[in-house]
Amino acid sequence: WYISTWNVRSLYRAGASRKLEEELKKYKADITALQEIRWRKSEITQLRDHIVFNSGSTANIRGTGFAVSNQKKHLVIKFQPINERICSLRLKGKFANLTLISVHAPTEESETEMKEDFYAELERVYNNIPGHDIKIVLGDFNAKIGKEDVYKPVIGQHSKHVVTNDNGARVIDFASDKNLRVASTFFPHKKIHLETWVSPDGSTRNQIDHVLIDSRHATNIQDVRSFRGADVDSDHFLVRARVAQKMASKAHSKSERRRLFATDKLRVQTVKAAFENEVNIRLQKDHSERETVDVIETKWNKIKDVLQGAATEIMGERRKPARNDWYDDEVAEALKQRNEARQRMLVKKTRASGQEYRKMRAKVKLICRKKKRFLERERVKQLQNDFEQKRGRKFYKEVKNIKNGFQPRLGCVESKDGELIGGKEEILNRWREHFEEVLNRGEMQTDLSQEEIPLEEDVEPPTREEFNDVLAAMKENKAPGEDNIAVEMLKNGGERVQEELYDLILSVWLREKMPQEWDSALIYPIFKKGNRLSCGNYRGISLLSTVYKILASLIAEKLHVFAERVLGDYQCGFRKGRSTTDHIFTMRAVLEKFYENDLDLHQLYIDFEMAYDTVSRIGLLKCLENLGIPFKIIRLLRMTLSHTHAKVAVQGKVTKGFSISQGLRQGDPVSPILFNLILEAAIRNIEVNAGGSIYNRTIQYLAYADDVAIIARSAADLKKACTQLEYGAATYGLKVNEGKTKYMVTTRRARRFGSLQVAQHAFNGVNSFKYLGATLTSKNEVKEDIASRIAAANRCLWSLGPILRKRDVSRNAKLTIYKTLIKPVLLYGSETWTLTSADERMLNCWERKVLRRIYGPVVENGVYRCRKNDELRELFKEPNIVKSIKLGRLRWLGHLHRMDQGRAPRIAYEGHPGGRRPRGRPRLRWLNKVEEDLSKLNMGGWRRKASDRTAWSELLKEAKALQGL
Repeated sequence: WYISTWNVRSLYRAGASRKLEEELKKYKADITALQEIRWRKSEITQLRDHIVFNSGSTANIRGTGFAVSNQKKHLVIKFQPINERICSLRLKGKFANLTLISVHAPTEESETEMKEDFYAELERVYNNIPGHDIKIVLGDFNAKIGKEDVYKPVIGQHSKHVVTNDNGARVIDFASDKNLRVASTFFPHKKIHLETWVSPDGSTRNQIDHVLIDSRHATNIQDVRSFRGADVDSDHFLVRARVAQKMASKAHSKSERRRLFATDKLRVQTVKAAFENEVNIRLQKDHSERETVDVIETKWNKIKDVLQGAATEIMGERRKPARNDWYDDEVAEALKQRNEARQRMLVKKTRASGQEYRKMRAKVKLICRKKKRFLERERVKQLQNDFEQKRGRKFYKEVKNIKNGFQPRLGCVESKDGELIGGKEEILNRWREHFEEVLNRGEMQTDLSQEEIPLEEDVEPPTREEFNDVLAAMKENKAPGEDNIAVEMLKNGGERVQEELYDLILSVWLREKMPQEWDSALIYPIFKKGNRLSCGNYRGISLLSTVYKILASLIAEKLHVFAERVLGDYQCGFRKGRSTTDHIFTMRAVLEKFYENDLDLHQLYIDFEMAYDTVSRIGLLKCLENLGIPFKIIRLLRMTLSHTHAKVAVQGKVTKGFSISQGLRQGDPVSPILFNLILEAAIRNIEVNAGGSIYNRTIQYLAYADDVAIIARSAADLKKACTQLEYGAATYGLKVNEGKTKYMVTTRRARRFGSLQVAQHAFNGVNSFKYLGATLTSKNEVKEDIASRIAAANRCLWSLGPILRKRDVSRNAKLTIYKTLIKPVLLYGSETWTLTSADERMLNCWERKVLRRIYGPVVENGVYRCRKNDELRELFKEPNIVKSIKLGRLRWLGHLHRMDQGRAPRIAYEGHPGGRRPRGRPRLRWLNKVEEDLSKLNMGGWRRKASDRTAWSELLKEAKALQGL
């Protein structure tokens, strides 16, 4: 097999990586050290036939790395990016592992200090290589190595040069110190096969790219030579070494492939009719047998087979969308002609051959740029066409694709020990191992089916109308579970199949036994942030059977009625008529009043470690029983949780299954309600009254699902409340995450508050905390939250820049993108803001920046200039950003006024914590700003009007058109 080195002089050019792959395949270069990749960042990118490991900088300069063929990537153990000049790759060998170091040394003319720094870093990297590894250092050393006898046996007799230059002496010095051999000087070849670099004018040819290997394994390299025919438009030649070392063999096993049906075709009326007809025909064939069969598993299998068979017959398999690849036959032909011109120039260097080659290089660059720009323009035109034709889903899908930009495919993952895994089966096994550990933390729990629950039929089974309502409410265009049955197939399969499904679900409800396939979940890893190779930086999205989700939704509907009776007002997560704004407003209102009245408020923002995945299922059943949930529902929930298992889907392949014995099912409609009930039970266990307010008590709980905040008048009260909550939560398998739980004190005093010591925990003290997406500070200022929202909106704006800059996209389309994708990012939580004049100026300035980008400059006397503020106001007929915030505050005020008196936001808004205001002018309150807006709009008697939701909405519509705000 072969290892190579090649200074490619940029893969940042259009078509460069595609051409590199073609050349590496042609010359059988299995593993190639690359220099001057010129890609930003240090990352791993999966190409078609190779995986590229890049060690780059923040700019598109230099950069080293490796290109490993798909046939050899399973050998990769670890990639270590050092800087833009050095990186290393460790490979799995049969008898000994190999470590390769790719280098790009400074040029001969570089400063001495730069050269010394480079070799000092190279020495550090080399010294960290495991002792028993075969060590190979290769790359562009920018070094001429001569034939001086004094340097033997480090060098051989077959170098192109006679005299060693300064860089060459440094290479030899490094090799001598590390007992290496310069293998590229040991093999006799023609001069043209020793040369690795040619000057732009073709007059100078040097051997400056080298391969070094430790002397103990020097005989493993059997040949080193350059190949002039390999062409990536670089002035360096490919240098290839033949290696005799045997590598580890690849394990082969067959994995399951994920197939999906083309449900998009059901939007066509004729296809929909044909699908319904095919389903009915298949059901009719099995009708006589079905009437006599009363086994749930058999019923399900027959319904599944009918739907899958009809889908295969009518819709077929969903095909991957064709890659919009601009690299076509014309580009390939131009590259071929350039390569031929280069070969002629290398064989016989004349003015004419050099001119022909330069002409072909320019032609290839022009063709590649034109093709790429044409493809981008076509994508933008299609996006505009979708907007004009009101194809909203396709429009936003394409916007999202452009916004996300290039996302490198995952070609490797890290093992638990940090080593790289490249083989397909090994990658699948690693993902399976990761999620099996994550979803089965702690002790294995006993079989839930052994738990005794009274056999009382205290809940009526779902009616056909309830079944129809749940099916109609299910969202389309969602990925199906492992059975591949999408909701579109159920909705468009006709009345008859729906009747069969209802009959099946009714049987499951009555017998409390469901098909085994419904126990299975398909987990897709979704990247969060950090190192893409670490499985821990991904969260799993579980896909459950669509038919099971209908059953779970019916159970959730029944459970919801009882849950609302027992849940306290502190919980706003997944409850009708409540949102994150409730708690954000409550926190801001309480902080505002405590700060104004010179009272300290201690806050603890609790994070539970893997909250949903660590719930004790046995504890859950006991909790439901204690809360008075009907036994029938508890038995049905026991059925859904008794034998759960999962598989992991990665890049179209599916792992083997594994059992899950704890936690709630992710993606299950009933899981959010169950977690709320568990938290309710945990708080009840510690005999703490979670009702009331901090205004009349020493502590108060606020929760949005698993995001729990405790506020208290003193640190002692906070410690006590935290200890009790942790004790109560532990009963149900919940564990406080010390690292992510934060402590903050809102106070006027200048003294510092450090960490909070609670039992064995030390919770870090902070001056600001992002609570439910809104930034709260110890001084209760919204300035930091506004800055955070502007920064988030700017990131969104930057990612959408490729669309907003295009002339082919209409202004209306750009304004729609602004109003639906960018502006909501900024306005999140703005209903709770108390804005100063400076804040309003900053927000208006930001919006004008966006509008100038959308509307573009104007030409005046042949010169472009930015649009003035009054010109923007004339063009943009919508309320400006500040007016939108004020209208949002008024909308929230009406909602607040219509709330029950006992709701936390209403109490926080109307109540008073006691204490006394200190001397000096107080800060503006939220209510002051809202009343100021009301007075500008002449809204007298607003409380009476706010009580009527419809009348209040009409008032806000009128206010939107008024110029007062």
